[in-house]
Amino acid sequence: MRSPVSFSGLVRSVYYTMTGKLAIDVAFDGRRIRVLPKLPPYANPESLVAAQVRVRGTVAASFNATLRQLTSVNVYVPTSDDFIVEKPESHSPVDQPILPLGEIARYRPDVNKGGRVHVRGVLTLQRPGLDLFIQDATGGLHLESIQGERFVIGDVIEAVGFLDIAGYRPVVEDARCWRIGVGSAMQLHAVPFTEIRDGLHGSELVTLSGRLVGRTARPVRRDRARFVAERTICTIQNSDFTFTVECEHDARNGALGRLELGSLVEVTGIASVEAGDDGQMKILTLLLRTPEDVQVVEGPSWFTVQRLLVGLGVLFIVFLGVAGWSVTVSKKNAMLRFLVAEREKSATGSPARPRRARATRSKTHRRAWRERRASASNRRYGLRRNHYFRRSRGCYGVEYAGRKNVWLESSGCARAPGF
Repeated sequence: MRSPVSFSGLVRSVYYTMTGKLAIDVAFDGRRIRVLPKLPPYANPESLVAAQVRVRGTVAASFNATLRQLTSVNVYVPTSDDFIVEKPESHSPVDQPILPLGEIARYRPDVNKGGRVHVRGVLTLQRPGLDLFIQDATGGLHLESIQGERFVIGDVIEAVGFLDIAGYRPVVEDARCWRIGVGSAMQLHAVPFTEIRDGLHGSELVTLSGRLVGRTARPVRRDRARFVAERTICTIQNSDFTFTVECEHDARNGALGRLELGSLVEVTGIASVEAGDDGQMKILTLLLRTPEDVQVVEGPSWFTVQRLLVGLGVLFIVFLGVAGWSVTVSKKNAMLRFLVAEREKSATGSPARPRRARATRSKTHRRAWRERRASASNRRYGLRRNHYFRRSRGCYGVEYAGRKNVWLESSGCARAPGF
C-alpha cells in the first residue's frame, strides 16, 4: 500500500540501515515514523537531530514475511525539496551545563521543553545496540542508544539526548554518547531492599543476596550493532522479595550455567525497577556486567528439590514392591487354605467347614451350623431327628426317636422340660 503524505515532526535520531541507506526517525503526533530521505551531498545528517522538519513522501508499510504482521511504517522522500527543515535546534546541547544524574528529573524552568539534555557519568553497563547505564556521585541514569560503538566499563561517558519519564523513572532516549576519559571504579555496597522498594538506587550499581531458584538461557542478536551473545536469566529469592538477574555474555562462558540451584549467592548489578500504575515497584531486575558478578556465598542444602523427588520415587517403588509381595502372599495363603480344606474333606467324607470368628456370625448362621452338626452326629450314630431344636439351661438338646435324652445325658446337662 503506497500513498503520498505530508506532515511535520521532530527529528529524534539519524542512523544508517543494514543496507547503507540513511534513515531518520521523526516523532509525529506521539508516534515515530522512519523517513528515508534524499539529502544534498553537503548536508550533515547529525545536524538534523532535534530539528522541526516537514516531510512529503510516499508511505509504505513493512510486514513480517511469515506472519504478515506490520513491523514498521516507512516514508520514502523522492527529492531533497520534499524534506524541509523548518526550525533547527536552537542551541547545541553540548554547550549546556552538565546536569547531576540524581537531579535530572527535577523541574527546571530554564530547560527548553522538548530539547536535549547534557549528562556525564562513569559507564557501569553497556548492551550494544540497545542501551547504556552511567553513574555519578548523585545517582544513576539509563541511556537508550542504538550506537554500535563499544565502550569499556569504567569509561567516563558524555551523552546528549531527549529526557523522558518511563515507569516513574527518568530515561534519556535517542542518546548520542562519546568517551572523554577513564574514571575511578565505583564503590560497591550492599543496599537494603526497603530502599530499592521506596524508589531509591534506580539505575545504580547495587549488591543483593538470595537463593538461586531458577535459571533459563536463550540466544540474543542485534544486527544493527552486530552483536551476538547469550542471555541468561536467573531467579533469586530472599526473605523480602523475588527478583531476576539478567546477563548478556559470550556463549562460551558457562559460569552462570554451573551454579547449583539452591545456592546462596551475592549478586552485583544495575537495579532496573518496573513500577505499576500506582507507582509501587512490581518487578526488580539486576543487570549484570559479567557472569563473575554472581558470587556463591554458601552451597545448596543437601535436602534439595531434586533429592526430594528422588526420595519420593524410591519410596513409591518400595511401596509397589511391598504391595506386590502382600498380594502374592495372600494368594498363596488362600491356595493353602483351599488345599487344607480339600484334604480334610477327603479324610472325613464331609465338606470342610470354613473357620469363622464366632463373634462375626449372625444368629441365623449359628443356628444353621448347630443343625448341620446335629445332623452329622445323627448320621454317625444312625439316629433319626424329630425336627425340632431346643435350648434349656445353657444346654442344647435334640430328641431322637427311640433314644430320648441320650445326648443330654452324655453331655452332663440336666434334662430340660419337654424332653
